[in-house]
Amino acid sequence: MENQLLNFIETYRENIVIDSSNIFELEFNIALQEIKSIDFPEKSSDIDYSLLYRGSSVDETSVQDFIEKYEERLHFDTSDEKITIFITIKKAQLNFFSFTNFYVFSDVTNFIKCVNNLEIVSCEHKLIVLIIDDHIKFESEFIKIISSDFDNTNYSSLICNNAFEKYTTLNTLFKDRTLKNFLEYPLSWIDMSNGLDAFNVRSIQTFLSIVCNKILDTDHSSFLIRGYKTVCLSIENEPRISRDTVFSIEKLTNFIIDDKRIQDKLLILRNTMTLFLNSDENISGLDKSMKEIEMNVEYNFNTYIQDKIQLFFDQKNKLLLEFIATARKLEEQTNSIISQFRTVVLSLLGTIFLSLMNNITSAKTSAIVNIVLLSYLIFYVVNFFLVLNHKEEVNAILSSLRKYTKEISIDGKNNSFEELKKDYLDYPLSLYNCYRKWVIRFLLLLIVVFLSLFISNRIIELSFLKNFIKFIIGY
Repeated sequence: MENQLLNFIETYRENIVIDSSNIFELEFNIALQEIKSIDFPEKSSDIDYSLLYRGSSVDETSVQDFIEKYEERLHFDTSDEKITIFITIKKAQLNFFSFTNFYVFSDVTNFIKCVNNLEIVSCEHKLIVLIIDDHIKFESEFIKIISSDFDNTNYSSLICNNAFEKYTTLNTLFKDRTLKNFLEYPLSWIDMSNGLDAFNVRSIQTFLSIVCNKILDTDHSSFLIRGYKTVCLSIENEPRISRDTVFSIEKLTNFIIDDKRIQDKLLILRNTMTLFLNSDENISGLDKSMKEIEMNVEYNFNTYIQDKIQLFFDQKNKLLLEFIATARKLEEQTNSIISQFRTVVLSLLGTIFLSLMNNITSAKTSAIVNIVLLSYLIFYVVNFFLVLNHKEEVNAILSSLRKYTKEISIDGKNNSFEELKKDYLDYPLSLYNCYRKWVIRFLLLLIVVFLSLFISNRIIELSFLKNFIKFIIGY
């Protein structure tokens, strides 16, 4: 049935008056004597008829019904009277290939006119378009044009993974201008071996829709691009696009698909385009300059990369110097703790009050010893809190360094600080923490000892504490 219907449409394609995305409508204005010579398809849910005879519509809803009703009264074999027959055919009836995304059109022009109304059922399958009017060879990564004699036995309409990933990557990069489907994607309209004028125009139209700053009209024929200057670029009627321009569009589309540097690449592309175009430009002007634009975009990007590399190394060196300086600060903090530790030890070694313990007889001497003990106790407590708060100073240094690393973003990685910290700071930090812990423990021990001595010397009833310490040290 589908093949017969398609053959009918191909035979009478000159009678097609409406060729939309979903229906064909054919009009036959013929004499009654011709009506039996045409093998009209039977009326069905997908095929509808309307007839005009003698200037009025008739009740019959098919050609066969009309013939059966009026065959005895009208001379169908000899009459020159005219009858107008309209046939509406739903295109869904014509998908005898069973492709996921399939449409039929009489010619490429009607296909392009309807392209914005086409529904893509699955973005993972190519759009297969049967063109009745001519045998056209075209196949991109997303669209294939076929004819009615196409053999689909071993053909898969699945889009290859690389092409689909490129499309989805580009679509996720433009959050404010998401592509509805791959029919708005420039590479869908580019076949590197075969080119169609209408498809060439469509490729440049979709390309400009992506890279421009603003689309100025609803039919996507005028675009605003800002760079070195502001350019208003318009698509004139029936423009001619060279194959070289199409190849440049393919390269530049692949150029901007970069999830890390798309904004930089767009800026370079816009600046370069506006440098070679007039403030009011049409597609013919763009076509003449496109190859030069492509070459200069490549050159400007290479220059940009070199500048970025130089900046990268400059920032890397600055950051390394900052980490080295921080490592030295940590060494200074460690040395400061060691110095405090030495001071404490020297003060302890210089203490001679224990030699007086057996000779304490007067209240005056006892008071002096209490003052000495209390002074040492205060000294150790102050040192304890100073060492304890050393950590806050180190944390402040590390926090400042972390912010500095984040601000310069030398390689765009979130773990730059952690990697450099591991290489340059972990060992000094471990030394610092080790010394700090032992100094804190030693100071706590001294505080406990001197507090016990002070209490036992101050309170006679608790002199056993002093005696115990004297026993421990063998005094």
